Amino acid sequence: MADNIEYSSLKSSSESLLGSHNNEVTLKIMQYNVQMLKCHMFNVNWWKRGTHVIDHVITLQKELEVDVIVFNEIFFKRFYHDLKASLATYFPYSTPVVSGNLHTNVDMAWKPARGITGRFHFATGGIVIFSKYPIMETYQLIFNYANGIEKFSSKGAVLAKIIKNGQCFNVVGTHFQSGSSEKDHMCRMKQGAELAQWIRSGFVAFNDSSNVSYDMPKGKIVQTDSTSTYAHKMAPIEHMDTTDMYNSNAPSVSIDNISCSSVKARHKVVRIQKLPRGVLSVTDPLIYAGDFNIRFEQDQKWLLALLDADCLNSSLALNTKSHMVPNYDSSSNDYCRFVNNDTDMQYKDTLDYFFLSNDCAGNIKVPQQTITKEFCGDINLTKFILVIPVKHIVVHHPSDHFPIVAVFSSKKY
Repeated sequence: MADNIEYSSLKSSSESLLGSHNNEVTLKIMQYNVQMLKCHMFNVNWWKRGTHVIDHVITLQKELEVDVIVFNEIFFKRFYHDLKASLATYFPYSTPVVSGNLHTNVDMAWKPARGITGRFHFATGGIVIFSKYPIMETYQLIFNYANGIEKFSSKGAVLAKIIKNGQCFNVVGTHFQSGSSEKDHMCRMKQGAELAQWIRSGFVAFNDSSNVSYDMPKGKIVQTDSTSTYAHKMAPIEHMDTTDMYNSNAPSVSIDNISCSSVKARHKVVRIQKLPRGVLSVTDPLIYAGDFNIRFEQDQKWLLALLDADCLNSSLALNTKSHMVPNYDSSSNDYCRFVNNDTDMQYKDTLDYFFLSNDCAGNIKVPQQTITKEFCGDINLTKFILVIPVKHIVVHHPSDHFPIVAVFSSKKY
């Protein structure tokens, strides 16, 4: 299948960005949900796809030369360690996989963390960030809210403070509740509110903002006094027609008690997780990347609520006037069609996004683009009924999601 029409512009962006103004630093990021589930869903074929996923990522990296990759759904140790070893040449720095307890902690780097209900997490959160440039600090958030079987995974977020050419970029990888029911939408709003509360806890007051420089050889943070304050503001969703999108049916989000309008929290007390105060600065771009499980076409009111100033206060890194290619599409992704048994090709959604925080400096240099490039060879999979293999099939995409890529920039201070 042919690449999407904007793929060539991303391939050449590394060269073109070299000509950017000398006080600008750019960061090219890929977001990729690889659906690496080690479970009893045998049709996922995790034992066959792992090598192909890694090879595909390396192929894309050689062509696109991204600086950072945010992965979703890395749920078991062997694949994580194979991925980390294989990408070491390209991405020598990485965060731990988001994890709630020692049982699921694939690299034993996080302290155990569980939600207020004390649920035992049988799976990691599956989120990890790989970087070409040094990661100075990492923090994780475990969501208190989840529905269904996802109550037993450690879904949440990871924050990586990445330094490129002296400029700090704060990259947040996350993965929200799946499903399309009203209950699932409300759960995602609660997760968004939790994430917003967590992020805001890391800022000092704007009038107390300090520039941050990094002593790279020693890897230490050095605070320098500054009387200047800066907050770059953008429209909530640039290029999107928001007429009649805000209405009485749209959800409102309360940051203070992590709840949504018309929905009472099941637990009266929620453990509010916080970042160290001052770990985030308004002079450093703050970028969210993840599978938010919010469909662009059908769920716009929920997307707007998530981006609203009362929640993440962010801009969508997506130029909706251009040709937008869905990143979860069973008509063009044969593995997506296979794993969902979607012979009618009903799935044609955008679920993965980049957001740029309006609370911080930064610009969207190249809006997010979907990479539909096929794997370089055949991927042989087996279809099961229960545990019985019934059919062999060849596909040419290693995951049900297409990766997305965007470029962000910021001025050096």
